[in-house]
Amino acid sequence: MPIEPAARPRQHYIAIAAAALCISSLAVFWPGTAMYDTVAQYRQVLSGVYDDWHPPAMARVWALLAAFGPGATPMLVLQLVTYWLGLGLIAAALGRVGRSRSAVAILAIGLLPPFLGWQGVVLKDAQLAGALLAAVGIIGWWRLARRPLPGATLVPVALLLAYAVLIRANAVFIVVPLLVTLAPRPIHPVAKLATGLLAVVLVLGVAPVVNHRLLRAQPSGVEATQALYDLAGIAARVPTSETTGLTQSETATVIAKRCAKPFFWDPLGDEAHCGTTMARLRALPIGTLYVTLASAALHHPIASAGHRLAHLNSTDRWLVPFHWSSAAPPAASE
Repeated sequence: MPIEPAARPRQHYIAIAAAALCISSLAVFWPGTAMYDTVAQYRQVLSGVYDDWHPPAMARVWALLAAFGPGATPMLVLQLVTYWLGLGLIAAALGRVGRSRSAVAILAIGLLPPFLGWQGVVLKDAQLAGALLAAVGIIGWWRLARRPLPGATLVPVALLLAYAVLIRANAVFIVVPLLVTLAPRPIHPVAKLATGLLAVVLVLGVAPVVNHRLLRAQPSGVEATQALYDLAGIAARVPTSETTGLTQSETATVIAKRCAKPFFWDPLGDEAHCGTTMARLRALPIGTLYVTLASAALHHPIASAGHRLAHLNSTDRWLVPFHWSSAAPPAASE
C-alpha cells in the first residue's frame, strides 16, 4: 500500500507523542515499584542462584541489565519502553494509512489506568505485556501497510516472543495463539488451530528444558501448585469427596483455616498456615497429582468449575469488593 506524502508528518507526530508518553510514564513511575514476587526474583539476581518458582527468564534478563541501574529501575525502563514502542508503532502505522482517529485511540488506550498503572509495577505480567506489545507493534508496522516483514525484523520479534512465552508458565496459551493468528500461513482456520495446538504442546515440552538447562534454574516444585490449589478448592466445595486425595481431616483443616482462597494459592504454600496440610499430596509424583486432579474434576465438574470461575473473577477483579486485595497498583515496593 503506497504511503501518501501527507501521511508522513502525521505518523511522525504520532511517534513523537508515543515517545513523550513513554518519557512521562518513566518520570511518573521512576524508579519502579517491586511487589513480593519481584523482590524474590531480585534476590536471585543478587545471589546468582536461580530457581523456577518464577520463570527464570526475567531474573536472567534482569541480571544482564543490572549494570545499568540499581533495583527495579532497569526492568521498569524495559517494560515501559517496550509497552510504548508497541503502541507507538501500531498507532504510527495506522496514521500512515490515514486512520488518525484509530491511532489516537490506541495511544489513549495505553493511558488507561488499569493498563498503564500496572505497567509501572515491575512484575512478570508487565514484562509479558511489554514484550508482546513490542512484537505486535513491529509486525503491525509492516502488515498494516500490506508489506511483508523484512528478514531483519524476525530476530527482534523472535526474541520478544521467546521472552514473552518464558516469562510466565501459562504465557504459552497467549503467545502461541497470537503468533499463529498473525502468521500468514497456514490460512485455513482448521490448519491454524492444529498448528496452534501442536505448537502449545511443543512449547510446554521445551520450556522446562530451557529453564533448567539453558537458564540453569533449579527445580522448585512449582509444577505441583496448580494441582494442589485446584484439589483444595474442590475439596472445600465437596467436603465428603473421596476423589480429591485429601483425607477428611485434611479437608476439614482446609475449610477451617480457609486455605482455598479464590484470589491466590499462597495460604497453601505457607507452612505456618496450610502448608503442612498439603504436605502429603505435595510429596506425590507430579503425574499422580494431576491424575488425581483430573479424577476429582470429572467426579465434581460443578465444584471444579465454580472454583476456577471464582479464581478467574478474583484475578480479573470483576465482581469483587471495592477494596479487594491488589485491585489497584501498589504505591510502594514491598
